[in-house]
Amino acid sequence: PQLIEQVRSWEAREAADPAAVDPTLAPVVVSAAARYGDPSTYERFLGIYERRKQGGYTPQQADYYGLALARFQQPELVERTLASIGSFTLPFPIMGGLLGTLITTPRTQVATWEWLKRTWALIAERAPMFVVLSVEISGNLPASLRADVSAFWEANLHGEYAGAVARALEMLDQNAAFQARTRDGLIAYFRMRGLFASRA
Repeated sequence: PQLIEQVRSWEAREAADPAAVDPTLAPVVVSAAARYGDPSTYERFLGIYERRKQGGYTPQQADYYGLALARFQQPELVERTLASIGSFTLPFPIMGGLLGTLITTPRTQVATWEWLKRTWALIAERAPMFVVLSVEISGNLPASLRADVSAFWEANLHGEYAGAVARALEMLDQNAAFQARTRDGLIAYFRMRGLFASRA
């Protein structure tokens, strides 16, 4: 709690005056504050982003508030962020950054994948430059979704972007293998110390 309050304090200082916080620290502080933020914080961040886009600030000082919207993990706020991406009113770099964060964060990635599938036809039509990005970042999903990922791209890409699909599936397989090795290693470690009962 004390650390969270410190983060919030630093973010409030940055919001009031970007020069008050080291520019290399500001994106970290803003992102961390979003991680522990609530709906009112979300509204405030959105307002700061929109205001700073109007001028008087560097692009970075606006963008790290926009990108931080993906760090809010409450389901209703995740849906709002996804809806913002789907509105195609945000700059494409911000849209890509938001989507990438949401699909790689454990607490938001499944909801993001379901949204991506629901809105795929619109994305492919309105933002074709997002196709390869969407395919490749799907490799960050849980390994349990591999069959779903493979089937979805097969049904919707019709053999196109085969390289991107292959890379995504390879990443899913590598992550699954790593998790299995990590699990087996931990079990062996605890068994060696008598903390985990050996099964016959």
